[in-house]
Amino acid sequence: MVENKTKQAGKVRVMTVDAEAVAGQDYEKVDEVLSFEKGESLKFVEVSIHDDDSWEPDEDFFVQLVDPIDDSNLVG
Repeated sequence: MVENKTKQAGKVRVMTVDAEAVAGQDYEKVDEVLSFEKGESLKFVEVSIHDDDSWEPDEDFFVQLVDPIDDSNLVG
């Protein structure tokens, strides 16, 4: 879940980053731009996890927010 506390129109890029878990093997990579309309406060990001047939310890990956754009600052 990504929360837009200002409730202003804007965009933010959401991407997964490998740690012990590896995209394509342990989960499906995410790299997308979320667009918020004015007044919107929540967006959800889904990450598909691949379940292994054999036991292994927990493996981590990260979800990173980058390149936020506040549309109120855009001219157009």
